[in-house]
Amino acid sequence: MDGTGHDVGDVLCEALATRGVEATTIDPFEIDAATNVAVLLLPLRPTTLPTPGTTALSVLGRVAADPAAAFSGRLILVWYLSRAARAHLSVVGEAPMWNAAELLLATSWSRELTRHNDERAAVHCRSSRVSRMVQAPTHFRLGVNRVPDVLRTLRTLDPDPLHALCVEVGPADHVRWAGVESVAAAIRARA
Repeated sequence: MDGTGHDVGDVLCEALATRGVEATTIDPFEIDAATNVAVLLLPLRPTTLPTPGTTALSVLGRVAADPAAAFSGRLILVWYLSRAARAHLSVVGEAPMWNAAELLLATSWSRELTRHNDERAAVHCRSSRVSRMVQAPTHFRLGVNRVPDVLRTLRTLDPDPLHALCVEVGPADHVRWAGVESVAAAIRARA
């Protein structure tokens, strides 16, 4: 489900396909069709949550509140940072509350794998770090929504959702996604 407002869900699906993971972008209203793993793509620290994100969170909130809801899969939250937003947040002095190391979370998957020597352990470590980052006092807003409140609702659907981070990197004429390998690993860990 693409809640970014940038229509990048299909791009993520294509990138996952190159890593051996089949994925399809679905509408939030089709959440009951996600019987195995549902990936919710949300923008990282937007000033205003775009309509697709609001719709996705609203639908998931209703499903979470309905005891007869059909969703029985696992949930992965992928936090998306566009190239333009990354460039803005990376400028020294422009956004002093951000730490460059946090932005590198999406680019350090091979180090994470080497450190843990186990894909599942690396996925959980990465998920924990991204979860802490998005709930930190400097990052915890999704427009007017507070991330901890959103996560509390989503934990009704999946008591232990995984978190991942995808960042657009590279020159404007050759933008690629960093972090797709960790998303593919999270999907494999949940499948």
